Amino acid sequence: MFRVSRPMELVVLNCWVTETKLTECLSKISIMRAKSRRDRLSLSTL
Repeated sequence: MFRVSRPMELVVLNCWVTETKLTECLSKISIMRAKSRRDRLSLSTL
């Protein structure tokens, strides 16, 4: 029983880690996109 439950915990942990990394990357990308949009807007107004 112990042997079976442990790999499952590892899988869940790995999934959670990759998910958090993905969300971090996605949020960074969205921030970068928002910044570039703002830069474009400020450039166009100038």
